[in-house]
Amino acid sequence: MKRQALDAAAVLALVAAVLLISGTAFAQDPPAAARRGNRYGRVGSEIWIEAPRVTFATGGGYRNGAGLNDDYAVDIDLGTGVGFGFGIFFAISDNLLFEGRMLQSTHSVGALGDTPERNWDLDQAFVGVRYIFRYDEPIQPSIGVGGLRNSLEWDPGADDPGEFIRLTGFGGYASFGLDYIISRRWVLLFRAEYAIMSYGNALYGTDDIELDSSLEGNDLGVSIGLSYRIPMW
Repeated sequence: MKRQALDAAAVLALVAAVLLISGTAFAQDPPAAARRGNRYGRVGSEIWIEAPRVTFATGGGYRNGAGLNDDYAVDIDLGTGVGFGFGIFFAISDNLLFEGRMLQSTHSVGALGDTPERNWDLDQAFVGVRYIFRYDEPIQPSIGVGGLRNSLEWDPGADDPGEFIRLTGFGGYASFGLDYIISRRWVLLFRAEYAIMSYGNALYGTDDIELDSSLEGNDLGVSIGLSYRIPMW
């Protein structure tokens, strides 16, 4: 996995460790204020893993012959990608929360002319708010909105570092969720979101490029995951 993805995973792992330690302290002898008045309520925080993560590239920028500017072009025709992700949220009430997610999927691009088959990695960072319906019941639908950063890259490795390509850009998303509260500690979750964004910059080998026209990078993603609930107050 690339260094960028490893750094992101390390940060999430550190946050998760801190929250787990806090959760353990609560579990040993939780004060009255830390106990959930409603076993299905979401006040507090949760950490989770999403696997599998399936991403469908729908934007026009994911097609062969995408021009970066007058001097550069890339052959991208992304198929469906499969990967995983991590997430965390802080809920200020049983139905309103702030969440962050780090997701990665690998997309195969078939051989084209002299270009062999390649695997492109799509890294996504989501930050937003989520509203939960029916928070006093075990099955809880939700909707969310927020912003995102996409990073799409192909890394040939040490064999040919001059061919490294990374596209980056920002946008927004809308999402739907469905959670099943297994217990006070565990939640089975489903997430689906549609992201609307454009790539505005590229790194081609060592050349930093500002794109003449943004490449549309929209995508549809779906995930299944398991969340651990940590009461914070």
